[in-house]
Amino acid sequence: KILISSLHSINAINFSYNYFIFIFTFFNLYISNAQKNEIEFKKIFIEIEGEEVYDVSKIVQDHQGYIWMATNLGLIKYNGIEGKKYNKKVNDASIIIGEVGALFVDSQGDIWIGSNSGLSKYNPDCDCIYRYPSIDIDTHLTSVLSITEDKNQDLWFGTQNGELYRYTKENNSITQFLNAPSESINLTETSITNLIVDQNNNLCIGTHSFLPENSLGLIQFNIDTGAIKQFLNEPENPKNLLDNRISALYEDNKAKY
Repeated sequence: KILISSLHSINAINFSYNYFIFIFTFFNLYISNAQKNEIEFKKIFIEIEGEEVYDVSKIVQDHQGYIWMATNLGLIKYNGIEGKKYNKKVNDASIIIGEVGALFVDSQGDIWIGSNSGLSKYNPDCDCIYRYPSIDIDTHLTSVLSITEDKNQDLWFGTQNGELYRYTKENNSITQFLNAPSESINLTETSITNLIVDQNNNLCIGTHSFLPENSLGLIQFNIDTGAIKQFLNEPENPKNLLDNRISALYEDNKAKY
């Protein structure tokens, strides 16, 4: 009995020891993986012609890997080592880029710039910015705040003055939407700050105004059918918008936004 008791004691000690080793190893692996998953932030210092770049309000990456940013120095392109700014006239066909309100890279890799000067496009052949030519419209396309592309590869532009345009590349035409007083929703009293096209080819329009009562919330416009749906803040409804002023829009991989 004593021997058996001793053997049981030894087995118990071995079990405890093995259990301790398992827990210790698991804990070390957990700490190691946690350290690997930690997000590290590194400040990137960019200086162009003796001026530091800061106040980055818009940022996109083109198909070649360059980073384009709207900054205190205007529009700049960053290659990971140094930056170049594009806010000077190159020739008579180009424009001075002012305050950049929108940056967008379309499916063909073209870079579009919306600013208080209007709509511009990057030309890689001359490494310069041009006011986009051959768009004949009856109004001034200025103060562009948002740009997106639908499944037909048509571009949509939203302005600070509530003007919504679709540019059809196939026939080089531009059409304005949701601006007639007779329409159920008229965007001309608000700013179009955000545009995205969801997986169902709905154009989602985020509006914003300094006065909450002038903001139209989120507008969902079906590009194929023309159907319109509006989402507004309803204090008594917890499943609706928290505020009618939209600052950002994003659709996740589950088609939710």
